[in-house]
Amino acid sequence: MNESKKIKFVFKRSSDYKLLPVNGAWGGVTTRGDFTLNFFVECGTTPNYVINEITSEGKLGNVIERDPSEPKEIISVTRELVGGILVSIENAKSIANFILEKCAESEKSKKGKPQG
Repeated sequence: MNESKKIKFVFKRSSDYKLLPVNGAWGGVTTRGDFTLNFFVECGTTPNYVINEITSEGKLGNVIERDPSEPKEIISVTRELVGGILVSIENAKSIANFILEKCAESEKSKKGKPQG
């Protein structure tokens, strides 16, 4: 009888493992041909300070100054980089395929569930 070979992968978290909340990524191919992907959290930029007026009733009024000041037509967004990966192109493709497969599985399972 011809037995197929098997491999077992055991998952263990390193002592410095942490789950990083992210809502975007930025990256590309390096000059050495590897793939880099930096993960970020995107949020509105927090000013260094704001000065508000006090109304005649003693309540907090409108912002009259902020640093840095920005024109109203410009929205300032901060992308704080929280971590990144540097992998070979082959591994990047493998990771991309893994993510796509998991997304397809999720979408498939959602179609089978009643909406409520």
